[in-house]
Amino acid sequence: MSESKQVVARDVALFVALTCGASAFFAALIVRSGHMATGRWLYVRGAMWGPAIAVGILSILRGRPLAKIGWHWRGPYELAAYGLSIAGVAGVYALAWLGGFAGFPNARTVASIATDFGWVGAPTLVIVLGYAVLMATLGLLPAIASVLGEEIGWRGYLVPELARVCSFTRTALISGVIWTVWHYPMIMLADYNHGGPAWYSAACFTTLIVSASVICAWFRLKSGSIWPSVILHATNNLLIQDVFTPLSVDTGATRLVVDQFGFLLPLAAVVVAVICWRRRGEVEQAEAAGATADPAPEMVPVAS
Repeated sequence: MSESKQVVARDVALFVALTCGASAFFAALIVRSGHMATGRWLYVRGAMWGPAIAVGILSILRGRPLAKIGWHWRGPYELAAYGLSIAGVAGVYALAWLGGFAGFPNARTVASIATDFGWVGAPTLVIVLGYAVLMATLGLLPAIASVLGEEIGWRGYLVPELARVCSFTRTALISGVIWTVWHYPMIMLADYNHGGPAWYSAACFTTLIVSASVICAWFRLKSGSIWPSVILHATNNLLIQDVFTPLSVDTGATRLVVDQFGFLLPLAAVVVAVICWRRRGEVEQAEAAGATADPAPEMVPVAS
């Protein structure tokens, strides 16, 4: 192993250890109770900021400037990530509803929304569409704050660091496996599995997250910014957990089909991931092309 690869391997291992350490306290509280909602979801948010805390510590220990996280806003990339997320989630749930895998709408959820928003008496379609639009706009702001801690770690630090010495494929897969395993205690030891069998939930979730890692890595390296992956991550979490799943009616096998632990979303993610992987040449730069240690923000070079 070359010296540069040894340095990256050492720093990545340290990042993973620091992330686990920073998230462990909140994860232990969740596991102890067995419920993700314990602490009114504040424990979950605390755990989600573990990767960012790890990056902060690494910046002190290794002198890595936090400016290299990729803070600049790119515009078209963020918009593409937002549109992709909405289209993907909406398409999957529409397929589930039309195919009879889940019912729609959930009358109890609609009634609760109508009461909370002062829309009692309004047509169901108006309530559902109004809620979805508000959640996908104003509701996205707190969702971004929640996932930002993860994205600072996964895409702000881990992906560019791996890309220094790994191909796009290895970068995406290694970061995806780390991201996935970090979630496993909540799936296996708490109720972060949508009520399905733990092994099935873990298999679907692993496929989804590894595929999402390919997509997010492509956006990060193509744009040079963390914000597209932040938008993608936040929009997916918000729409799945707070909009489409609550509006769905369990018809028996619903939990095995939709949400992050059913098979439809992972299948959709695999399709998009393959498209991104086939376009990996757009984010990979051969050494002969003049890759530098401090690349222009438009593209981060990836080792071939």
